[in-house]
Amino acid sequence: MKKLLGILALAMVANISMAQSRKEAVKVSAETSTTRSSKSNDKSSTNIPTKAQSHFGTNYKKASSTKWSADSDGSYRNEFSENGKEYTARYTKNGEWTSTERYMTKKTMPSTVLNAFQKSKYKDSKVNEYSFVKSKSYTSGVYVLNVLLNGKQLSLYYNTAGKLLKTL
Repeated sequence: MKKLLGILALAMVANISMAQSRKEAVKVSAETSTTRSSKSNDKSSTNIPTKAQSHFGTNYKKASSTKWSADSDGSYRNEFSENGKEYTARYTKNGEWTSTERYMTKKTMPSTVLNAFQKSKYKDSKVNEYSFVKSKSYTSGVYVLNVLLNGKQLSLYYNTAGKLLKTL
């Protein structure tokens, strides 16, 4: 009888110990998952160059909902929100900043740009996206309309005055 009680006591201690271990494992897993999801849903986020992370931290201090990801060409992007607006910052594979795009709507585009578009040869095309882009080439920024014309995707770059600068 004493042997049986001893074995039962050992089994209970072992069960409690195993349950405690499982509970700790679940807690660690949840903490890891929370940390990972707050920074990115992409496993490549651990490989983001320090230079890109540093630039982003310095220039977008109020950013929230950040999501780093790697593109197929080896470059990186970080999609984020700031002051209620949606952005994407892009970096080279070495961590050099290349551009930041702020997504817009037709209502938030300057009338000079919309009027110029309506007078252009592209006026009958369907606008898929409106944005404002800053880059090393366009430090003051440009307004970009991504359009579909005769089955072909085009990006129209306008300055604030409504002058068409480039078509890609």
